[in-house]
Amino acid sequence: MAMYDWNRNGKNDPVDDYLEYQIYNNCKSDNDRPHHTQSSGGISTFGAVFSMICGMVLQAFIYTVFGIDVKDVPAVILLILWVSAIVSSFLDNIPFVATLIPLILTMQSSGVDVTPLWWAVSLGACLGGNGTLIGASANVVLSGISTRHGFPITFASYLKVGFPMMLVSVAISTVFLLIRFG
Repeated sequence: MAMYDWNRNGKNDPVDDYLEYQIYNNCKSDNDRPHHTQSSGGISTFGAVFSMICGMVLQAFIYTVFGIDVKDVPAVILLILWVSAIVSSFLDNIPFVATLIPLILTMQSSGVDVTPLWWAVSLGACLGGNGTLIGASANVVLSGISTRHGFPITFASYLKVGFPMMLVSVAISTVFLLIRFG
């Protein structure tokens, strides 16, 4: 039985056991093994406080700008899905999702069921990257290979096809999420 709830789902389960087994078996000596002690502060405390403040700011922002209570799950799903998709079309989705992770975890600590929010972020960021040429690394690689073989793909030509397809795929995801979690 695991000593720590590694995946933070509120119970010790086989995933926790496996992660703890891997941690203990990959340590070189007993001195390297983690001792489940309380941290004395430092950067982890600062990170936790920063995440909680950002989560509260996000909740206040969603309520103030969009008039949506974070307990209204279908509205928050739609907001996160579409914002993730649009932002991920123009920015790399990995830093965007990494920024949202502590915010969603803070929403979870305030009692919000975040399972549909994880789905919304995942689908929005993944499918949003298909919207523009710079939305995903694979798109840039595709453009380079295509240009090398005499078929250049410009940002505008990709946008004409990619963005409408991204909108259709995100609309389908919206229907799925509302049926599944709405």
